[in-house]
Amino acid sequence: MEAEKAIELYSGTVYRLAYMYTSNFADAQDITQDVFLALFCKQPRFSCPEQERAWLIRCAKNKSLNLLRSRRSHQPVNDEIPQTGGDMHDCSVREGVLRLPDKLKSVTYLFYFEDMSVKEIAGALGISQSAVKTRLCRAREILRSLLKEEYDYD
Repeated sequence: MEAEKAIELYSGTVYRLAYMYTSNFADAQDITQDVFLALFCKQPRFSCPEQERAWLIRCAKNKSLNLLRSRRSHQPVNDEIPQTGGDMHDCSVREGVLRLPDKLKSVTYLFYFEDMSVKEIAGALGISQSAVKTRLCRAREILRSLLKEEYDYD
């Protein structure tokens, strides 16, 4: 796929995923640039667009985790949460997703906000489909609990 087309199609996904991990606009922008730089330098061959998307997602996840590991004392900045289409307009849900542990955050984000299937997520993150389902279930439980506390529901 052409470089410009890859950026056009996937830069938003890569950026939002990096932001979900780092909670920092500048870091997410840097990671997005690094991911596409890696794509252009390595020029891997993909058999289909889904394979390229999965490679970019895995690369963004790995670069985000590497950054967080290198900054063990990193504290998320109170930046504004990026707006995207669909269900992420509800600020409480977005904030809840940002508060999830990294393993749960990535599968939840990809499933609900990028409309990826369990199979696609498993391939992109290099985990089994059952692990994706388990993480989604745990994330829903945590989000339900967080939202109950926030809105004082029984």
